[in-house]
Amino acid sequence: MNQLEPILANVVMNPSAFGGPDTFKNVITKNKYIEKYNEYMKKNQTVAIEVYRDDNKMDEVYYHFQFPSDSNPEVIYDVVILFTSTNKDDTSETIDRYHIKIFSNSPGFAFQYAYVYNKRDLLVPALVDRFSNAELNTPPDKSNPSKAVGYDYTVFFALYHLKLHPNHLRKAFIKQYGTNISRFNPEDIPTSREVFQRRSPAQLLSFGKIKKKSKSFVEHTKNKVFSALGISTTGGKKRASSARGARKAVKASKGIRAKRSSK
Repeated sequence: MNQLEPILANVVMNPSAFGGPDTFKNVITKNKYIEKYNEYMKKNQTVAIEVYRDDNKMDEVYYHFQFPSDSNPEVIYDVVILFTSTNKDDTSETIDRYHIKIFSNSPGFAFQYAYVYNKRDLLVPALVDRFSNAELNTPPDKSNPSKAVGYDYTVFFALYHLKLHPNHLRKAFIKQYGTNISRFNPEDIPTSREVFQRRSPAQLLSFGKIKKKSKSFVEHTKNKVFSALGISTTGGKKRASSARGARKAVKASKGIRAKRSSK
């Protein structure tokens, strides 16, 4: 049984580093997912991602991704990767040594891994109730009989994307492009069951443009991404963001959100 420190470098290519059995299935799936990720980026060019952080400290950072379903592109899955510091005196310029917790509302994750992650305390705490009691407490005897800690493609895409873009883990980048953590509202993220319902554009991450000194990211082009996904943008309304936990306003466009990356 592997038990490595649960940081990105250890877990992204080896989910068994979180603990539990190292299965042949994980290895095969991982190789297929790399090909799948490359195909996704070739087709879509961008990844929808929003970063949340505290303005004054960097002990928790949330990365919120969205990926369309393979079988129905009108269904969008949410993935949240939480990085937490275990060192209050950390002075490094990156959060790549922070420990990781994971959430995905895709059925592949919910039915195979939610139970295992819950038992090992690997789920993002604020999002545990986005799963049903059955998903959290029923052993996946058929879909994951070895009770391995693994990834469906949505989780792998998120972790692998961060691995390929280490600049996204730099504190200067997070401070500049991140949104205040007070705006991270768990109720904005649909439950694993709700993702089966068609979602309006107002439920999706807005897209924007990122610039780097050495390189420009993909240009902002409104609404085209939703046309590509077959989602109507008619009737999309801004949502208020307040202390009462109302949903925040989002708009659609192609590119990378102000915290987002291109291939």
